[in-house]
Amino acid sequence: MIKPNYMEKLLEGVEVEWKALGDVTLPTSNIRWRDTKDTYRYIDLTSVSREKNIIIETTEISAENAPSRAQKLVIKNDVIFATTRPTQQRLCLITEEFSGEVASTGYCILRARKDEVLPKWIYHSITSSRFKNYVEENQSGSAYPAISDAKVKDFKIPIPPLKVQEEIVRILDAFTEFTSELTSELTSELTARKKQYTYYRDKLLTFEEGEVEWKTLGEVAKFRRGSFPQPYGKDEWYGGEGAMPFVQVVDVGEDMRLVQNTKNKISKLAQPKSVFVQEGTVIVTLQGSIGRVAITQYDCYVDRTLAIFESFQVKINKKYFAYQLQAKFAFEKEKARGSTIKTITKEEFTKFQIPIPPLTEQERIVSILDKFDALTSSITEALPREIELRQKQYEYYRNLLLSFPKEEVEE
Repeated sequence: MIKPNYMEKLLEGVEVEWKALGDVTLPTSNIRWRDTKDTYRYIDLTSVSREKNIIIETTEISAENAPSRAQKLVIKNDVIFATTRPTQQRLCLITEEFSGEVASTGYCILRARKDEVLPKWIYHSITSSRFKNYVEENQSGSAYPAISDAKVKDFKIPIPPLKVQEEIVRILDAFTEFTSELTSELTSELTARKKQYTYYRDKLLTFEEGEVEWKTLGEVAKFRRGSFPQPYGKDEWYGGEGAMPFVQVVDVGEDMRLVQNTKNKISKLAQPKSVFVQEGTVIVTLQGSIGRVAITQYDCYVDRTLAIFESFQVKINKKYFAYQLQAKFAFEKEKARGSTIKTITKEEFTKFQIPIPPLTEQERIVSILDKFDALTSSITEALPREIELRQKQYEYYRNLLLSFPKEEVEE
């Protein structure tokens, strides 16, 4: 915990000057492709992870194949900030591994004057909410918003003594590392729980040959596809008085439920041209994220990218059927070339076989799987909340530690 008078003690009465980034950074240079036959790793805009602020991939380039934007030479401890779509905050510190490589002209290179400012001080300063607000106010262009290098370098940051910068950077780095470790641990925990759930689900839904009766989906239930009038983008198909939820692939969650509010509502005019399903109907996605299953929790209309099961031909628990459908698609995706099903025909789909144990056994299996599912879902919901809390805690302390008394700063 950082006490309120911590900054005063740290500064020991020293006045903190505010300076523009351009006044505390050095000039940088571009590569002269005509003078070199060497190859370089190219740091393009997509090379930097927005989540981790590190370089995740590069391509090899030379004078023969270098894109026109491959111009800026970077060295260790440069801070690079993407000036195209700047509110995405694509930035990182150049490590030894990428020193001497070439970056896109889409980056502003901030090379610290180390007698005045630490590279990490610049890095933390441009991750602050104050810099984010500055970028939003000074970017231009609607289709491809951008901010100029000059405007980035006009941004003013506090310049306390180097020893104060070192101490604050140490604290912020510790927070960053803690948040990163926690996120990694929680993600691993969630992955382990999901694997455990999948293992028990498959075990409970698997039967030996001859143990129970097996039937194809075509024998178990009648199904049809949803529908929607074409073209999709016509305004009159959406919204208005009497509009109803319109379910597409994006609206089917991984928890066998629909999202609470569908992305689109289907207009009264379009409803007769689509397919209505009542609450409690089993549906499955057949395009895009294939194999997502849901039991609808409200009345809705359904797109043609989903199959709707309405009339069951055997005694079957609807939830048991949904679990089997989900497991069957997961299995088929696992064995498909490229680890996923790209397309699925009606003929293939109809021939999927599932086991049909007695109704009491189906109900017992559903009861167990529902408990597992509830446990896994609670962890799934808690994880993003916990990560968000830790991230906010880091941002709070970062803003606190970078908020120095100052004269009115014009930016």
